[in-house]
Amino acid sequence: MRVLLDVHPKVRCGPETRILPRILHISSHLVGTPEMNRLAAAGISRDTLDIAFLKFIRTIIFRSGPPAERYCVKDPFLDTSMNFLFKIFPNSKFILMIRDGRAVAHSVVRYVNF
Repeated sequence: MRVLLDVHPKVRCGPETRILPRILHISSHLVGTPEMNRLAAAGISRDTLDIAFLKFIRTIIFRSGPPAERYCVKDPFLDTSMNFLFKIFPNSKFILMIRDGRAVAHSVVRYVNF
């Protein structure tokens, strides 16, 4: 699917970043932790963190290839962070694809083993 989207002149998908799922995992694990309390005591709110994550994610997406009118991110395991992505990218459109379970299992094994 990524290859089909990349052919369109206004869309750039590019390769999997592999870093976005990790960054989103870190973001989700800050909520309700002692670390979040320490950050709040230092004057760093959840909104400030959300803005920082937004800017970091945008930088990764924009700099992972040539400029385009529309950007596509095809990283595995982003589905677990959809609520957060909806929050920080409120004007974005998301396409969630259902795949054959066998192909998914093969991809997961390949992804985990690098």
